[in-house]
Amino acid sequence: IAEFAREYRCENAAFWYTKHGFLHQLINGALRSDGVMAAYIFRYFVIDLSLKIRELTTITKKASRSSSRVYRGSMISHEELEGLNIGTLVATRGFFSVSKDMEVA
Repeated sequence: IAEFAREYRCENAAFWYTKHGFLHQLINGALRSDGVMAAYIFRYFVIDLSLKIRELTTITKKASRSSSRVYRGSMISHEELEGLNIGTLVATRGFFSVSKDMEVA
């Protein structure tokens, strides 16, 4: 936490979110909770992360006009899986961490 407090900058939000540690769990827990206050506490980081994701998406779209396959290693229930419409936009209360490498996911 001390390292985060010293070194965090808005431009490295994606790095901190994907780094092994406390932040990923805190942010996703806050976003998935029903309490608005939990999400409100992390609003500055969520804004930074959203802007960085938008920036990275724009760069990726300019580099390649085709779609990309990404993998997510996560345990979800059969019911939750059935609720996802493959090939469509999926809205979540949180951020998905994905990788282009299936072994990493």
